[in-house]
Amino acid sequence: MLKMTLAVVVHLVLLALACTSFTLVTGWANGDWKYNFYTYCFADGWGHAYRSDYTLPLIITYLAAYAVGIGAYAMAWRAGSRYVAGTGLALCIVGLVSFGIEGSHWIGSHDLSWIASFPVVMLPLAVVAGYQFRKAALSNPKN
Repeated sequence: MLKMTLAVVVHLVLLALACTSFTLVTGWANGDWKYNFYTYCFADGWGHAYRSDYTLPLIITYLAAYAVGIGAYAMAWRAGSRYVAGTGLALCIVGLVSFGIEGSHWIGSHDLSWIASFPVVMLPLAVVAGYQFRKAALSNPKN
C-alpha cells in the first residue's frame, strides 16, 4: 500500500507543478500565480506553422505526472478500487497521449495538436485514491 500511496503523491506533486506552470514554486518570489483547471483543445493547422504554448520542461513534467499516475492507478485497480482507478487510468492515458502529441512538436514539425488535461478532476481524485489506500492499509496491516 505504501508504494501506491507514494505513487499517487508523486503524481499529485508533478501534476500540481505542471498545471501551475511551475508558479507553485516561483510564484512566492514574484507573486505571479497561474493554474490551469482544465484544457481541451484540438487544432489541425494544415497550411500554417504550429507554435506550441507549452515549454519542453512543462511537457516533460505533464508526461511524467501522467505516466506515474498510470502506474499508481494500475496498482489501485489490482487492489480492487475499480471506480477511482478506472477514472484515474482513463484520464492519465488521455493526458499522456495528448502531451505526447504536444511533445512530438519538439522532435518533428507537424500541425496537429490535441490537449486534453483535467487537473481539476485529477487533483481531488488523487486525494480520494490516497484516502482509500490509507483506509485499506489500516484494515489490513499485513500488507
